[in-house]
Amino acid sequence: MGAPTPRRGGSRCWGLLGTPRRASAAREDADLAIDFLFHPPFLPRDAKRLGYDARMSEDRPLTRKYARIERERRFALERLPDAVDPEDFVRLIDCFIEGTWLRLRRLERPDGTEVLTKLGQKIPDPAAPSDVRHRQMTTIYLAPGEATALAALDGPRAVKRRYKLEEQGWTWAIDVWEAPPAAAGTILAEVECPSDAELDAIKAPDWVLHEVTEDPDYGAFTLASQRESR
Repeated sequence: MGAPTPRRGGSRCWGLLGTPRRASAAREDADLAIDFLFHPPFLPRDAKRLGYDARMSEDRPLTRKYARIERERRFALERLPDAVDPEDFVRLIDCFIEGTWLRLRRLERPDGTEVLTKLGQKIPDPAAPSDVRHRQMTTIYLAPGEATALAALDGPRAVKRRYKLEEQGWTWAIDVWEAPPAAAGTILAEVECPSDAELDAIKAPDWVLHEVTEDPDYGAFTLASQRESR
């Protein structure tokens, strides 16, 4: 069925749910929809403290727009850097949905309260499928009911604590794996840059062991799927 046609005279039009509305009310509906897309109402009040304020961390903001190319390098660590507060983290609870490229991720504060839940798809970059540093990433931010419905799906699961650290002018994400048991204790640092030149210019900090960007054993799905200790 096609979209309903507004009545003649311009005094009424159709709202977001297909019900007749006055033109001013319909404009309010549209403004609310746009505001929801770009300013989700469930962002945490303490997002700035947790390091997710987009103005403070523009290279790794809390919310992203549509599909984008992620350019990333990963490094293995023996322990957290001294500059990181071990109590200042968010917990990531992931489900890699069986048979798909999709990942359901819940972010929690240390006390277990929810920050947000999002559904992500990460696939090889269509323009450079053999470059393991490139991935095409699409993210959808979910309302609580949607997250509950998807949480029952099958797939490998992972839990890790995420810390943030400023290094060389970029925001590094440092993950300490808690589950599955076989991956527990693994510590990885990730850094993203908007261009290959900037990514190439990154130097391994003195607090990392070695780079693992091209090692598939350190991929998130691989670690989540482990059943035996490394």
